[in-house]
Amino acid sequence: MKKLNILSAFVATLMAFGVSAQTDMGLSSNETVLGFVPGNAYDDNGGVFAEGNETFTGDIGVLLTPADLSLYKGCKVVGMRVAAHTTLGRVPCFLRTIEGGTLSEVKNQRQRIYDGWNRVDFNGDQYEIKGTEMLFFGYTYTETPELRTQAGDVGILAMKADAASANAFVLYDSGNFYSISEGALCVQLIIDASSLPEFNMMAGFIDTGFKYKEAGEQIEVFTNFKNVGKAPITSYELSATIDNGTPVTETVTLEEPLAVGGTATYSVFVNAPAAIGSHALTIAVTSLNGQAAPVHDGISSTQTFAVYKESYPRQKLWMDVFTDQANPYAGTFMPLLEEFQSMPDAANVIVASHYAAKNPLACQGSEWWYDLYAFDCPVFTSNRALFPGEGNVAYSISDYVLTLPFIIPSLLCDMTYQDTLTPSFATMDINGSYDKDTRKLTVTVSGDLLPEARAIMGDVALTAMLIEDKVSSRQQYFAEENGVYSPKTSLLYTHDNVVRAYLSDAKGTSIDATGDKYTQTFEYELPASYKPENLEVAVYMARKGDTATPATLADYDIVQANSVRVAESFSGVDEIMADDAAADTDAAPEYYNLQGQRLPAVPATGLYLERRGTRTLKRLAR
Repeated sequence: MKKLNILSAFVATLMAFGVSAQTDMGLSSNETVLGFVPGNAYDDNGGVFAEGNETFTGDIGVLLTPADLSLYKGCKVVGMRVAAHTTLGRVPCFLRTIEGGTLSEVKNQRQRIYDGWNRVDFNGDQYEIKGTEMLFFGYTYTETPELRTQAGDVGILAMKADAASANAFVLYDSGNFYSISEGALCVQLIIDASSLPEFNMMAGFIDTGFKYKEAGEQIEVFTNFKNVGKAPITSYELSATIDNGTPVTETVTLEEPLAVGGTATYSVFVNAPAAIGSHALTIAVTSLNGQAAPVHDGISSTQTFAVYKESYPRQKLWMDVFTDQANPYAGTFMPLLEEFQSMPDAANVIVASHYAAKNPLACQGSEWWYDLYAFDCPVFTSNRALFPGEGNVAYSISDYVLTLPFIIPSLLCDMTYQDTLTPSFATMDINGSYDKDTRKLTVTVSGDLLPEARAIMGDVALTAMLIEDKVSSRQQYFAEENGVYSPKTSLLYTHDNVVRAYLSDAKGTSIDATGDKYTQTFEYELPASYKPENLEVAVYMARKGDTATPATLADYDIVQANSVRVAESFSGVDEIMADDAAADTDAAPEYYNLQGQRLPAVPATGLYLERRGTRTLKRLAR
């Protein structure tokens, strides 16, 4: 038996599917089912919630979103199907709606659940699907030691592994939904499908690969569609359209009919436009079995991509970390993050840690970004870029912190390395001054700006911030003893990469560019508690963030980023001497550019400064 693992309170919105009427499912000719498990399938290996002498009671089921239900607007709910590995006795089976954040009960009736699939017909008036609500359906499950003994080694709950959605198995407890990681719970909603079209398809994902394409580049596109009608499909016609251009169509004849609930995969090559900027690729189903396809929102799918002609290399990469001082997973992740930052491959990665609101280390302005990116805690972003095929820009590592911590530093290296290969459309230099007496910091950010930046991003903005290391504050973390992890609290935890203050608007200050050049100056007076020797000025360029939403975050990736240490770059270099001058040979060398900015290593070419102890030498790299 497998004890079930509760992942998080985050609930994704991926598409469920309908399944055709089948006599072996106990359905009539006008009925179909909705859910995440097709037909009568389920795995031999079930699951349990408790162990030993523990007893568990909770509401478990499946969530269907408006995206799942939009095709079934006007259909009426007849009942539900439930599968179990053993007889559960009389179980309350329910259907609930979620509208405007309110959970309401529609149906709740007791039914005896036997081993295998069971049909539950709801009494009274049938519920009509609106297509704009969420539906939560399942049953109130009570698990006792006696029931686990009765089930033996097969478990109790019938599940189907490899669920494509966090909605496929959820627990509702104390006002929150928790996703269960092991698979899809075997429950299906039975609906009267009399009003549905005979042939119908729902668009799935479109994958065009990484966001940036060179002008004229050939793009390989992958997409899929589900048969959500009432009959098998033998042929379909697809159209591919870039922006408002001329559609390119293709008719696909299948060797075997596509069953209801089945998925068809399609790939096509298209050429990127010559014009720089953002473009949209739409793939739509135009006909099914020789008939015009029904018109609805889900019949097509659209993916945006960006086209460029010129680019610059990345100077530095940007990693956001969204963390919480009251979260032990976050505290356990921090040493792994430090290990990553000590690796050579991370030398040019800027890490900015944003803390949850009401934390002592929370920074005003970061709550905007926290609410957008942090679907879990802790999460991180790599250049705020969406990796093809991922559902979120940010990545959660909670699953690995305790189970596979040793892979996290190298995983972070791999994630950030891919972004060194993506194009940038600006350069960024950071200069300025710091007055030790007044504690006034003046930062000037300047560079070159290609037309691609505005063509793709629109309102391009700079976000400048102060990041501090070695900040002492409380933090929860997990302590391990004899293989058991328990949360502990340290009141004097040392925090690095803490976002302390924004020098610009937290959502970005629009760039005031003249032609292909830009210059922006920011001023800030350091509070007495900030230590200049531990501070870093970090700046990134991206689309101005005041209109960002969870649905548009893929458009807010980082164009360019750079950073400098306050103590090393704003206090000046004392004395410059000839190349052949003597140096403090016993001191470890430090390298700077001619603006006094610290370099991680000797540059490949050009003039640079080498500091050894109290002496600074001017060098030429060839």
